[in-house]
Amino acid sequence: MKLTKFDHACFVVEKEDRSIIVDPGNLTPNLQRLSPVEAIIITHQHADHFDPQLVRAILNDHPMAQIYTTADVAPALSEYNIHIARPDEHRTAGPFSLRFYGELHARIHDGIEPISNIGVLIDEQIYYPGDALTIPDHTVTTLLLPVAAPWIKISESLAFAGDIRAPFVIPTHDAILTPAGKQIIDGLAQDYLGQRNITYQRLTQPIEIT
Repeated sequence: MKLTKFDHACFVVEKEDRSIIVDPGNLTPNLQRLSPVEAIIITHQHADHFDPQLVRAILNDHPMAQIYTTADVAPALSEYNIHIARPDEHRTAGPFSLRFYGELHARIHDGIEPISNIGVLIDEQIYYPGDALTIPDHTVTTLLLPVAAPWIKISESLAFAGDIRAPFVIPTHDAILTPAGKQIIDGLAQDYLGQRNITYQRLTQPIEIT
């Protein structure tokens, strides 16, 4: 598989000339549509993960793409091929296998009730929790790790990665950081995870996941 990381929380996984797009939101202006799109995964309804205009543009080009998302998102895309993802559910999308985890967004503060959120494990290898810290009941080889958000501290993020123990960790959810801020976060993550024999790498080019 090939994994391409775009700005903020969005990434694309390609396999057998098909692709899955995850969390195309309004903080991802650099998204490129690559192989024919088999599925779009939207972990929750926040605009940085779900830009309806961007999703509709993708679906205009790939009208048969399946959407996997939460019940909160579904009404905005009711005319399309939607599947409400459930925790502990196993699905297939073309050549990809998908397992879904968790139910709620991490709490931001006591005045905001958590909304629905679903994490996804792609092909039993690549795990992305969305805006939550749900630990899957499955071995993970590559973790997309949220590193900066109103709902998380870097200590929580790194502890989460340490608990999952995926050997390869890619930072995500970081558009609120300046370039200097990303360097600080990356240094802390490399030090903490490196001591645990976990490779932490910020992606600037697509990589192969084997």
